[in-house]
Amino acid sequence: MRQVHFWFDQQQIQLPVARGAEELREIVWQPARYHAVLSVLKNPVYAGAYAYGRSKTIVRLEDGQKRVRRQPQRRREDWAVLIMDHHEGYIDWEVYQNNQTMIAHNDNARGSAVRGSVKHGEALLAGLLRCGHCGAKLLAQYPGPHSIRYQCSGYLLNREGACCVMFGGLRADRLVSEQLMQCLSPFGIEAALEAIESLQGARDERIQQKALALEHARYEVTRARRQYDTVDPANRLVAAELERRWNEALTTQAQLEAELVTLQQGREHPLTDRQKRDLLALARDLPSLWDDPRSLPEHKKRLLRIALKEIIATCEGETIRLILHWQGGDHTQVEFAKIRTGRHRYVTDDDLVEIVRMLARIEPDARIASILNRKQRRTAHD
Repeated sequence: MRQVHFWFDQQQIQLPVARGAEELREIVWQPARYHAVLSVLKNPVYAGAYAYGRSKTIVRLEDGQKRVRRQPQRRREDWAVLIMDHHEGYIDWEVYQNNQTMIAHNDNARGSAVRGSVKHGEALLAGLLRCGHCGAKLLAQYPGPHSIRYQCSGYLLNREGACCVMFGGLRADRLVSEQLMQCLSPFGIEAALEAIESLQGARDERIQQKALALEHARYEVTRARRQYDTVDPANRLVAAELERRWNEALTTQAQLEAELVTLQQGREHPLTDRQKRDLLALARDLPSLWDDPRSLPEHKKRLLRIALKEIIATCEGETIRLILHWQGGDHTQVEFAKIRTGRHRYVTDDDLVEIVRMLARIEPDARIASILNRKQRRTAHD
C-alpha cells in the first residue's frame, strides 16, 4: 500500500474527496493520501459487497476512567453483515481477495507468520524459505560481496544449540529459478502478447482519469459563472467571494488542461512490427531475460512469489533438500550438496593444482604461467 501511494504521487494522479457539510458537500480532486489508498484497497464496497461490523468497540475502565478502543475484525466470519453482489463493483471479488492476501503477506510486523514485503538485495528466496526442522523462517544474509547465505532464524534466538539449516544462497537461487523457467516456458509467448496490450492500456487509463478530472473542473467553472451572474452587483461582499471562487475554478481548469496535454504528448506510441517480433523472440527464451543484468532482483522476487507459496528447507548430512510448494498445489523437490569448509566458487581446480605441482619441479614460475596461458587455463577468478 505504501508503494501504491508513492506511485500515485509520482504519477501525479489525484483522487476525489467529498468536502464540506452534507447540504453543501462538493467533490474536490487532490493528491492521494495514504489513508485514502488504504481505504480503497481494503474496503469491500469497491468489490461490489456491502459489509457492516468490520470493527468492534471495546469499552474498558482504566484508572477510574472510561476507555473506548476500536478493534478491527480481521476475519470475515466475524463481520456482522456481508452481502455479496450488493451493487456493481469497480473490481471483482476475487481480485479484492487477492489484494487482501498480498497486503497480509507484506505485513512485516507480523513476524514469521507471513512472508514479508519484497526487500532490496540479491537473495531471490528471501521470505519464501522456512525451516523444515523447527518451522522458523530462514533469513537472508550477505557475508561478503556477491555472496548470499540462508540461515534458520531460530538459531539467532538460541545460539547455544546447533543451527538447524544453513547453506549458500547462489546455488539455491539458481536451482529454484530453473524450476520457475520450466513452468513459465509454455506461457512465455502468451505473456508477451498480453504485455504488448498492457503497455498501451496503462497509459490510456491515466489520460482517461485526467480527462474526467478536467470535465469536472469545467463543470465547476460553469457553475461558478452562473452563481456570479445571478448575484446583485451592488452586493459587493457576495460578488467578490463568488468572483474569487470563479477564478480558482478557472485556475484549476487551466492546470488540468496543461497536465492532460503533457500526458497526451508523452503517450507511448504503438509498438512497431520489429519491436513486437523482438519481444516475442525474447519470450521464447525466458532464461536469457531472467539472467539479463538489467533484470532487477525485485521483479524476480515478485515473480517467484506469484508462482510459489513456500519453500521448505531441510538438511540431511551434507545434502540440502528444498521442497517447493507451488500456488496450484503441486510440489517439487530439489537437492544439492553443501559446500564443504574451504571450498567455494573461487577454489582452483584440483587437476590444475596437480599440473602446477608437476611443472614446478622442472620450470620456473614465469615459464609455468606462460605454459598455462597457451593452454588457455584460467584462474578461479577467471
